[in-house]
Amino acid sequence: MRRLWSWVWVMVFLTAAVAPAAGNAAESRPLAPDPAVRHGTLANGLRYAILRNDSPSKRGALRLRMNVGWNSEQPHQRGVAHFIEHMAFEGSSHIAEGQLIPMLEKHGLTFGSDINAYTSFDETVYSLNLPHASQESIDSGLSAAVNDNDSKF
Repeated sequence: MRRLWSWVWVMVFLTAAVAPAAGNAAESRPLAPDPAVRHGTLANGLRYAILRNDSPSKRGALRLRMNVGWNSEQPHQRGVAHFIEHMAFEGSSHIAEGQLIPMLEKHGLTFGSDINAYTSFDETVYSLNLPHASQESIDSGLSAAVNDNDSKF
């Protein structure tokens, strides 16, 4: 037992000694933006980043990240961010109720693996993985993402 406590103290000491040094190194060298990523802002204020990737071929991935999660909730609102995440899949003023998933499925997407979302501490992320990235599937995916700003709930 004494040997176990010795190892625990060694690990605590090493963690305490290394963690501040790693934090200071990261603070002194900010990451440079990748020049291959094209950034922009739409007229409605939505910011985007596009990165071309040739592998796997003819596929695409769309992510809509919102800077809101369960840390934005008041105690009496617990679960609201997660509820809104789910309700966004029900439709919007531009996409009829119950038609969002079928609209995306007609492009080969599967709900759960290709169409998904999550809510965490500080963000809500919607993800669409396009198995066949055609102009039509990209347009449908972007339409779903952009128009979900006014989802029905």
